[in-house]
Amino acid sequence: MTKRNFELIEGLGEDLVSGRKTPYFITAENRAGITVPGLDTFNFEKVLALGQRVREILGYEVDMEWALDQNLEVRLLQARPVTALRSLSTQAKVVEAEIERLRKMYPDNPVWDGQTFSEWTGFPSYLTFSLWCQAFSPRNAFGNALRTVGYRSFARSEKDPKKDSLLERVFGRAYVNLEKLSSLYFGPIPFTMVAKPRPHLKFSLKKLTLRGLFNAPFAILNMLKVGWSLSTQRSAWLTRCGLELNNFRNSISAGVSRDFYKDWQSQTLAERLIRESEVFYQSTLHWPLVLIILTESSMQTLTSILTSISGKEEADKTLRRWMGIGLQTVTAEMTRTYQDACDDALKRPFFLAQFGHRGPGELDLANPRWMEMADTAFLNSGTRPKQERPAASHLPVESVEEQIAKLPTFKRDILLHEWKLLKNMLELRERWKMELLKPYTQIRFMAEELGVRLDLGKDVHWLRLSELAEISLQKSDEKIAQLRIKIEERKVRFEAFKQYSFPQFVTISEIETIIKGGVEEAQAHMDGQALSPGLVFGEVVVVEDPSRADPAAWPANAILVAEATDPGWTPLFAHARGVVVDKGGVLSHCAIVALEMNIPAVSGIRQCHRVLKACAKIWLDGNNGRISLES
Repeated sequence: MTKRNFELIEGLGEDLVSGRKTPYFITAENRAGITVPGLDTFNFEKVLALGQRVREILGYEVDMEWALDQNLEVRLLQARPVTALRSLSTQAKVVEAEIERLRKMYPDNPVWDGQTFSEWTGFPSYLTFSLWCQAFSPRNAFGNALRTVGYRSFARSEKDPKKDSLLERVFGRAYVNLEKLSSLYFGPIPFTMVAKPRPHLKFSLKKLTLRGLFNAPFAILNMLKVGWSLSTQRSAWLTRCGLELNNFRNSISAGVSRDFYKDWQSQTLAERLIRESEVFYQSTLHWPLVLIILTESSMQTLTSILTSISGKEEADKTLRRWMGIGLQTVTAEMTRTYQDACDDALKRPFFLAQFGHRGPGELDLANPRWMEMADTAFLNSGTRPKQERPAASHLPVESVEEQIAKLPTFKRDILLHEWKLLKNMLELRERWKMELLKPYTQIRFMAEELGVRLDLGKDVHWLRLSELAEISLQKSDEKIAQLRIKIEERKVRFEAFKQYSFPQFVTISEIETIIKGGVEEAQAHMDGQALSPGLVFGEVVVVEDPSRADPAAWPANAILVAEATDPGWTPLFAHARGVVVDKGGVLSHCAIVALEMNIPAVSGIRQCHRVLKACAKIWLDGNNGRISLES
C-alpha cells in the first residue's frame, strides 16, 4: 500500500513480492467498481483507515503491508517510510548517481584497494564503516602506525576525517584509496598509482610540481631510512608488538555480556560508547596495524629471496607449503575446539567462554557473536560422518627449518631468519585479533542496547557512529522519524548496489565497464590465485550467510564457494573438500586456515559466488589456482 493506492492478492504475500501472482491494483478511481473474488462486499475504506492511523502514529507517509484474516478484519503486518526507490528504473538512477558522485569526488580516477578489508563480505554496516573510517583518518591508529615504522604518514595539519580518511565507500563497499596511501609513505612525489597488471607507481607529468621536485631529495632519503629500519628493527618491533599485546590483555575487561548495560542510564551508555570507540580506533588498533605493516614487508622480502633462488612460480608454491607446515595459530586452535564442542554439548560452555566473542562476519558490528547464538552456533556435526582427508604419508614431514637447511644456496641463513620472522608475525597477528575483538564486541553490545532504547532495534547499524551518539544524547520523536527515513533510503541504495561485484583493485572506469557488462558468465576454466595446494573434484555449495548454512545437508564432496571468509567461517571448512573465494590473498585468514586444515583453496575467482551455481561439478586446483567446470 502507498498513499491511497494499494495492491492485493489471494494467499501469501510472498507470491506478490516474487511476482508469481499478478495483484489487483486498487485506486481511488476504481475502488467502487472493481470486483475481487470473495471480496465483493468488502469495504476497502477499512484498509485506508488503518493506513491513515499508522501514518498519524509514525508521523510520515508509510508503505504498509497488511492482510485480511478469516473474518475479513484488516491486520497490519509491517509499515515503513514511503519510497519509490525499489523500482528497477529508480535503482538504475541510484547507480548512475553513485557513478556521478565518484566522478565528481575523484576526477583523477584513483585506484581503490579492497584487499585490506577483503573479509567484509557484502557491505559493511554504516556503524562499522564509520568506526574504521576513523581508524584510517589523520592522527588515529593507521597514521600513527605508519609513523611508528618511519613513514611520513598524514601531514600534521590534516584534521578532517571525511576528507582525509583512506577508507572510502565505493558502491557501498569499503576500499582504501591507493592514490592517497602512496603519498603517506614519502610525501608528494611525481608518481601515480596504476592498477594493471597489478598496482604499481608510474611517473606522471601531471604530478611534476615545484613542491614535488623540492620534496624529491627528502623522499629518497626517507625511503633509504625506512628501508634500513625495516631490515634492522623488525625483530625489535615484533618484540614490542608482543609486549603491547600482553599489556592490552591486562587492561581489558573480561566476561562482559550484552546484558551488562541494561541498567545503565542512556546518557552514560552513549558517552561510554563514544569513549570506547575512540579508544579502539585511536590506540587499540595501533600495534596490530604496525604488525600488519611489518608482516607485509617480511612477506615481500621472503618472496624476493625465494624468487631469486627458484623463480616466482616455485617461490609461491614453497611459501604456501611452508605456511601449511609451519604455522600454529590460535585460529586453528579455535577451530579444533569448536569441532569438539559440536560433538559434545558439555564442551560448549568452555568454547563460548574462550571464543564466544567471535563469530561469522565478525569484523562487522551488525553480525552476532557465538555467545549470542548459544547452542544454535554449533553445527550438528553428528548428523553426518566426518570428512575424511587425503591419507597422510607415513613418512615424517620435514619441518620448514629442516627444508631450509637442505637448500643448496648460501642464502640459507637469511632465509631461515626471514621465515622465523614471518611465522612469528602471522601467529602474533592472530593472537592480537583474538584479543582486540573483545572490546569490539562490547561496542556492538552498547550500540544494540541503545538501538533498543531508541526503538530502532537492529536498524541501529544503519546509523553512523556520530549519528548514533547525537540521537542518544539528544533524543526526540522528530529526529527519530527523520532517521527512520534516512535508514530506509540507505537500505534501498544498498539494494541497488547489491547486484554488482568488483575486483580487488578497481578504478571508476573499470566500474563503469563492469556495470555495462553485467554479471560475468562462468567459463570452462577460470584462473585465480592459489592459496592452499591440492586437487579435488566436488559439488558447489554457495554460502552467503554462514549463520544459515547447514553442512549436514551438504553433499559429501562439497566445495564451499563464497565472496570471502573470515575465522568465523572456519567451522564450515571442516565439512568442505575445498574452498573458492573471490577475495583474499596468501596472508588472508582463508589461506592460513585452509593450509592448516589441509584443504585446497583458490581465491580471485571473480564473482564466484554468483557465476558458480549450486550443485555444479567442478575441479579445484589449489596448486595452480584454477577452477574447471565439468564438461
